[in-house]
Amino acid sequence: RVVGRRLRVVDSAETTAARVKRIVKVNRLESGLESAPPPVLLTTAEPSRFARVAALFYGEPVAPPEVVDLWDDDTRVLRARRLA
Repeated sequence: RVVGRRLRVVDSAETTAARVKRIVKVNRLESGLESAPPPVLLTTAEPSRFARVAALFYGEPVAPPEVVDLWDDDTRVLRARRLA
């Protein structure tokens, strides 16, 4: 074991998603819309991991997210654009 027996390594994204889901449910913040359009999901990296964690929020599998690049290398300006 790299970290020892008394230490547990956790994925902070999964832990955060589970916590937010619980907070939303306990505080009755769900949208209540059964036929809402599917969400448009965007990520800056690792779309498969993003989709797995997003599924924790939604309680079901989600459509693959669109990968966006936030920085234009030429101008170093924050910009969202589709990576094709």
